[in-house]
Amino acid sequence: MKIIKPVQNIEAKRCFVVSDFVRVPQKGKRYLGFLTPEDFEKRIKIAKKKTFKLSEKKLDKIIGDKYMPRLNAFNQLHWYLCEVKLEEVGVWIRAGGLPLSFTNKSLKDTAEKVKNALLKNSALLSKRAKRAIPNMLKTNYSLLQDEKYLFPIVLEHGASPNVRKGLKYKVKGDIDDGCMRAIALAVGGRKTLKVFLGLKRKV
Repeated sequence: MKIIKPVQNIEAKRCFVVSDFVRVPQKGKRYLGFLTPEDFEKRIKIAKKKTFKLSEKKLDKIIGDKYMPRLNAFNQLHWYLCEVKLEEVGVWIRAGGLPLSFTNKSLKDTAEKVKNALLKNSALLSKRAKRAIPNMLKTNYSLLQDEKYLFPIVLEHGASPNVRKGLKYKVKGDIDDGCMRAIALAVGGRKTLKVFLGLKRKV
């Protein structure tokens, strides 16, 4: 892991909320679906404008209403912009409806398995993964690492206990938000990712 610079925890919160606002509403769910690059950039601009009008208290409510352990972790960690290797981090257990065998090791392993499954149109891939990952690769792949408020959010391993609960394979960081984006970037050939990284405070 290569630290780029320290940031305030509100920046990580803004990242979570911006990426949440960017997702396209469909059938009650929000996801990064098929958008032209132009429409995607417009959506980012709108999401950032909306997010930056919110106080930290309102950001906390949005995050806490979705998953309170995430908010607790956000408030307890020191935050940095960081560059990580694919083998240093792992996604949520069964992220995006993927099989456990796809998500029980590192992001590098997950991406290799997803890439092979996409090539074979494997039934092991969830509908979400089959839709979201190819769409990102086709339309907004390059923007996912150009816009910092779309960076994956990574927590030091174990900071949020449910992210990779029960997995024997240990990584340095758990991707708490942006798993599908991270997988798409890795499938597309990225060897490292820029992320928001939360590290435990030293006692």
